[in-house]
Amino acid sequence: MADSNKPLRGTALWAVLALFGIMMASSMTAASGIDSSASAMQDDSNPDRVLTYEQSTLYMYGDDSGADRTQWTTWNHAESNDGQSASSFFEGNLFGDANAGGGLREFTFDGTDASENGTGIDPNQPIAGTLNLAINCSGCSKEVTLTLRIGAQNGLADMSSITLSGPDEADGDIYTFSFEGHNIDELDGGEVFGIRLQFTKPSGLTDSYTLYLGRDNFEMTIPVLPPYEEEVPGLELNEGEDYVSPYAAGTAGFAEENAESNGLGGPIFLFFVSVGIVAAIMFFMPPTGIYKVLTVVFVGLGMISSFTIIPVISGPVAMMTAVDENDPDVWTIDELAALQERDGTFLGELTAGTEFKVYIEYDVVYKAKDIEGHGDWHYGLGFESSAETLSDPVESTSRGREYVQLYFSLTAVDPTPGSAIILNVRLINTTTSDGESRVVPQWAVPGEETNQFWIKNEVIGGRWVIPEIDVNGDTNVELVGVKYTWQQYPLILSLIGFILAGVGIWQWTRTRRPARRPARREVEDFDDDDFDFDDDEDFDEDFNDDDFDFDDDDL
Repeated sequence: MADSNKPLRGTALWAVLALFGIMMASSMTAASGIDSSASAMQDDSNPDRVLTYEQSTLYMYGDDSGADRTQWTTWNHAESNDGQSASSFFEGNLFGDANAGGGLREFTFDGTDASENGTGIDPNQPIAGTLNLAINCSGCSKEVTLTLRIGAQNGLADMSSITLSGPDEADGDIYTFSFEGHNIDELDGGEVFGIRLQFTKPSGLTDSYTLYLGRDNFEMTIPVLPPYEEEVPGLELNEGEDYVSPYAAGTAGFAEENAESNGLGGPIFLFFVSVGIVAAIMFFMPPTGIYKVLTVVFVGLGMISSFTIIPVISGPVAMMTAVDENDPDVWTIDELAALQERDGTFLGELTAGTEFKVYIEYDVVYKAKDIEGHGDWHYGLGFESSAETLSDPVESTSRGREYVQLYFSLTAVDPTPGSAIILNVRLINTTTSDGESRVVPQWAVPGEETNQFWIKNEVIGGRWVIPEIDVNGDTNVELVGVKYTWQQYPLILSLIGFILAGVGIWQWTRTRRPARRPARREVEDFDDDDFDFDDDEDFDEDFNDDDFDFDDDDL
């Protein structure tokens, strides 16, 4: 019998040990933290507790009704009051206290109420907050670690952590924290934020800590973007489609015109043409001495200057030196389109009183006449050079894409003589007809004499027209890459060179004339006396009758 009971006793012993191990593991797991189980408290989200632009601060709450801290619950939401929450968590080390003893303490506050729709977050603004934690001890560490969390309810993931060595003031209890560079640009529908707090509870008999909860104690502000309300129609991004200027649409009512070309191809081609003409002059022109030298110099200098040197200076060189794109006061359309809408600013950090330049290059311009107004032409910039950015919802924002169209795409100045434009911007705080305060460029202030908000049609909506000068007489628009009015003047040198070539050839012809006419002079100097023979004299001398006087005897 004894032997038959041994397996039973061994099995029972292992069962007890296994149960004890499970209990120890559970105890050790609970010893370091408290589960954020309050997310199950809300079956349906309460609109007053959902993170929004108007409710952008999350408050940390908790319930310590359980005697053991492992039974405490924690949560967060955007409502500034919560009747289910305790005002603080407290732990001491007195004898008989269920939570006596020092060690790591960890509390995780996850969100309880999520929006069904996505919520825009400004990734360039920090997620910041305050913590009121009184660690009562003598000479112990007051270091805390905070971890930002995000994700679906009951499934949040850690994003980033920061460690603070102590409170803001040596004898204080307030910790100010900030998660810089979090790179969160949107909170998807059904997702919430959370935060985990870790610190060390001191172990002295008289040591303790108090973690204060709720408004003004433990809270975190999220840089939520205002809800997007369309001001310019037709700018929606469709997946897989590239950006096309609204002015290019056939229904927009704008005509397309090519701007001045300022590439290097044309000047380089004309340079070789000029060199070819100079080479032909050198090869085919007779040796007229100084006239040939002057012809080559004047013709070459005039043509190369007018067709190559000056166009390169007025075009590519002028565009490269017009602005320093690394200057913080110089912006491009790509950079403006990437900025987030922010309360109290134009876009991003651009506040009222800021002055900057906007540099825009273009190849084509779109124009339309203001028939209902004064009959003036208005010229649209299509931003084709920024098409890649304007097609990418990651590289650009909805408000950024809209504002570059609304404020920087239409001007009263004809841009076709140039290849780039500089807009001198001064941001002004103004009040709209609805009583709303807005920061806008100086040409978008309603009621100013030179300012115009022009609605061509309902297809593209309205735009602010940029005048050449503002109400103060300052220049708004500068064209870059415009040809110089005197650009063709050096061709006068080429004309002089061809005149010198004609003179040289004429002189060369004159000098050649005496060398070809000596035979004519010999004919002219011919004297008939050279052939005037004296018949009598010659005949008498050469003819003798005796030569024909035969003697009879000879016969």
